[in-house]
Amino acid sequence: MSLLDHESDHIPGETEIEKAVREATEATEKKVLANIKAKQHARVLGGGPGAGGPSHSGYDDEDAKLQDTKSHGGAIQVMTERLKQSRQERW
Repeated sequence: MSLLDHESDHIPGETEIEKAVREATEATEKKVLANIKAKQHARVLGGGPGAGGPSHSGYDDEDAKLQDTKSHGGAIQVMTERLKQSRQERW
């Protein structure tokens, strides 16, 4: 329990600014605690149909060239060829 968990609207001798600060602090504390509780119950999505890698999502030899650019003329050459192929497929 926090010292801020009291529900009184006004504390004797409290100014309007102190009251506003206290209310804002209480509201923020509630939001933070709600976020913490929500994150404790959150789950990470597992590997479903959309979580494929190169063997699951249709990667082809062109993508393999990106993994070993030296044997395919260098990174610039591989990217240039991919751009050319992409433009040819679009037009």
